[in-house]
Amino acid sequence: MAREPYLVLRDFRVWFEKRRGFFEALRKATPEYVRAVDGIDLDVGRGEIFCLVGESGCGKTTTGK
Repeated sequence: MAREPYLVLRDFRVWFEKRRGFFEALRKATPEYVRAVDGIDLDVGRGEIFCLVGESGCGKTTTGK
């Protein structure tokens, strides 16, 4: 019996642009990015409970938001 999907994420990514200093902003330097979350696949069925576990700074809160 197939479970009813409640949440499906495919290739989920969250990148933040790094802050540039004053001189980089003047030069219009190419922006650099920090990969907070990069390529998560997640399936959660209706009625299921899941836990997101990982090291400090690995993107758990960003993914949850």
